[in-house]
Amino acid sequence: MRMAIWSAIAAVWAECSEQPTIKDPDIVIDVYDIGSINLPSRVMWSICHEDIFNDYVDLLFLPSQLSVKQPMDTVDFKSLIRLNQLGGRGCTTLMYTASDPLSQYVFKGIDFRTFLISYEKLVSNMPRHLNIMAPAQILVTICKSGDDRPFVCGSLYPFLPNGSLAGHIEKNNESSERIPLLRKAQWSYQMAAAIAHAHFVAHTYHMDVKPENFLLDADSNLVLIDWEQSDAPITTAAPEIDGTWDVEEIPAEGLVTVLQYMKYTGPERRNMPVATPGDNGWNV
Repeated sequence: MRMAIWSAIAAVWAECSEQPTIKDPDIVIDVYDIGSINLPSRVMWSICHEDIFNDYVDLLFLPSQLSVKQPMDTVDFKSLIRLNQLGGRGCTTLMYTASDPLSQYVFKGIDFRTFLISYEKLVSNMPRHLNIMAPAQILVTICKSGDDRPFVCGSLYPFLPNGSLAGHIEKNNESSERIPLLRKAQWSYQMAAAIAHAHFVAHTYHMDVKPENFLLDADSNLVLIDWEQSDAPITTAAPEIDGTWDVEEIPAEGLVTVLQYMKYTGPERRNMPVATPGDNGWNV
């Protein structure tokens, strides 16, 4: 199926990419097949403007409406060149600008879910820490048709090419090599330092602390990323949330109550995630 889709796109791209409106942000290219039983298959295409895009832009803020303490640079979304999609949910993408192709950035866009939950966290004023990704210094803006005002649609972060802690752990596991003890101590300390800073200095929380959300900088120091503060990720979920445990609040001495956990023994639950922590989960 994927091969058929990409083949269809390749068949029409050279022609439709020459259209003057192809770079408009609200453009949708519809690729379809007009073949029939008696006629050979023929891939066709058409370009249309998506009205919902303007509705999305109307939800966004102007740079002046954000609660930013420090001056920030802005860059037009049209000037960004996409390299490839990165891991995780959302539209996190590796990009560079046409004016500086050697400098790579990670673009984090504002989808509707981000807007509802944590829009302004993209420009958080959290106190700086060496083991926490600094707030974005570059805002990405976009305009809608007939309106030249720049609305903030995302931000750019520096790209750390050494990958994530999870990647390094998996690589060592595959090669049956142990991570050096001093490196383990360094990373353990840096993880604890980042979390302590979030709790006791910034007075906030991360919500999704896991090896995938620690990147390694050029000196192999850990940097905590991805402050979404939403959902209930299985890596940090309470034991009862994945359906394998039940919990009951029971009275204790005085006015105190305690939580009593019992292994769930009922019929198989429905609508559960494919992956649950089980005995291999690790909680923070």
